[in-house]
Amino acid sequence: KDSQAATYLVRTIAYGQGEFETCGKLALEWGAATTGHPLDVITILHDTGTESGLFQSALMRSEFGGRRCEVVGHERSELNGCTCVADVHLPETDEYKVRMEHTPEELVIGHMNLKRRDRTPQDPGHYIEFKDGKVTRREFKSNEECMAFVAKVAETNWVVEEAARYEAAEAAKAEAAK
Repeated sequence: KDSQAATYLVRTIAYGQGEFETCGKLALEWGAATTGHPLDVITILHDTGTESGLFQSALMRSEFGGRRCEVVGHERSELNGCTCVADVHLPETDEYKVRMEHTPEELVIGHMNLKRRDRTPQDPGHYIEFKDGKVTRREFKSNEECMAFVAKVAETNWVVEEAARYEAAEAAKAEAAK
């Protein structure tokens, strides 16, 4: 939250600091709150009267709309444990059109077969790297593969940081001994 208690989602929608299709959806996948701020972003979107504003407000009113979810108890057992993003809510049947995270598959899944699984730094679903002025998005075949990669990166960074601290401490000791 910022100094006015606005979340990233509120700033994106209410203050026009980004587009819902990019920033807003990303914020929802990472668990952004849609309530708890004096500015009701769902009402703001609805009151635009635009087709996209009405669609987005209806999506956010639903339980899983725009959220990253895990498939649970599905008759296709290979889907259970897999993650997806609920892109469209179908209120007539309380189902969602979902985009699977590690395959190109798009499905319609009932709300009873979804469980919220927000992105976290340890479970991001993909990995974005900035190196030598280039942005690279790494995709993975599974959540487990992604989490193992993120853990390895974190471990490697810790080792590099500790080595740098040790070298700095040794250099300081040598300088102090002079």
